[in-house]
Amino acid sequence: MADPKIGRTHGGMTRREIIKASAIAGAAAWSAPVIIDSLASPAAAASGCTGSSVTLSWIYVLYTVGGAYYVTGFSKNDTTCGGGGSNTHAITCAACAGGSFTLNEFTGVPPDPSASEATYNVSGGGCGGAQSNAWTFTTSATSPACGTNIVFNNGQITSQGGATIIGAVGFGAGTTRAICPNNSSPGNSVCGIEL
Repeated sequence: MADPKIGRTHGGMTRREIIKASAIAGAAAWSAPVIIDSLASPAAAASGCTGSSVTLSWIYVLYTVGGAYYVTGFSKNDTTCGGGGSNTHAITCAACAGGSFTLNEFTGVPPDPSASEATYNVSGGGCGGAQSNAWTFTTSATSPACGTNIVFNNGQITSQGGATIIGAVGFGAGTTRAICPNNSSPGNSVCGIEL
């Protein structure tokens, strides 16, 4: 209750101070969404990707087209597929809606299917099930499937021409990251990353 002589509440604030504090609190609450949005990558936002992103040193993507399975990669600042890096950090499995993709530890680039350095499971067993190494590494120079079926644009890796991304594993901010596509249909994409 305010003291009518001085306009001060028993808590020690005048009516004017209360109104001023309320206005400042309201402005802070109004500006919060802008601050949160600024944490997302501009590249990811421009591509239609949502969520926070991390700059990746490299990423490997498992995809399928025409009944065959392929792995391709991108290194930081790549715009074409066929790059990647050594995974000396941790075995990482991306358990996604269309299957799972495990990137084991290896040195040298690219991973070697005969050494099971990257494996997958699309029969419902997930990361713990039997993993296949029946895939081919593709580059834009050696296989039209790479540049034709997997494209990178403005923070987003997208499948096209009947291809479907199964899952991906990338390395950024000191750790390997399991990344799932936005859906399990042809023409899907890996979102929320920035290379």
